[in-house]
Amino acid sequence: MDGKLSERHGETSLFDIYLRLCTVTATIHLSLCRHPNKARR
Repeated sequence: MDGKLSERHGETSLFDIYLRLCTVTATIHLSLCRHPNKARR
């Protein structure tokens, strides 16, 4: 059972990294889009 748990944990960590990358990219994209708006005002 420990082997299966470790395998699942590995898959989860990879998926977590992918989700984090998407979240960070989206956050940076939003911040970049918002900054020009504030600068224009």
